[in-house]
Amino acid sequence: MLRKFMLPGGVLAATALAMALAFTSNGSGTATAGIEPTTTGVAGTSTAARTTTAVRTTTAVPTGTPSLGQGCTPGFWKTHTDTGKYPNAWPPTGYNSTQTVGSVFSVPYASLANATLAEGLAFQGGDSVEEKSEILLRAAIAAVLNAAHPNINYPLSVAGIVGTVNAALASGDGGTITALAGALDSRNNLGCSINGK
Repeated sequence: MLRKFMLPGGVLAATALAMALAFTSNGSGTATAGIEPTTTGVAGTSTAARTTTAVRTTTAVPTGTPSLGQGCTPGFWKTHTDTGKYPNAWPPTGYNSTQTVGSVFSVPYASLANATLAEGLAFQGGDSVEEKSEILLRAAIAAVLNAAHPNINYPLSVAGIVGTVNAALASGDGGTITALAGALDSRNNLGCSINGK
């Protein structure tokens, strides 16, 4: 369950961006978001006086193009929806091009949530927060397909991608949404190991 916290000024945007981009390797070639709850208290107080806060377990923020892994672009996935012609593209992922974007992500805009995954791969984007969400969703759909495909060594996990994208969309912050879209896009351009199949 996502909760909004009221923080002063740009602290919310900076916190959301750090959360959206902080991934750590879990040792299996995938990555997960790095937030871990911890409990703190004041000496001499009862347990009821203790407070729980979220403490980041990593501070790594991906920049540039990662050097490891593989990833196919939104354009690849958009042009390989024909399962008869490209049986090695969508079917192994467990997703299909006709399911809705809202069946994968928590999207605050009905027009985007009701689009199919194939339509989402053609989102154009723009300057409003909703249009920036289109850019993020286009990259995120490709990222999920990459992470779910058994023959693509994508550096992020499906659960990590979905959780981070949902948090960015819920933030309503255009900068956070755009930054995450860029980070996912760089991973979607690592090189497609199933290209042309």
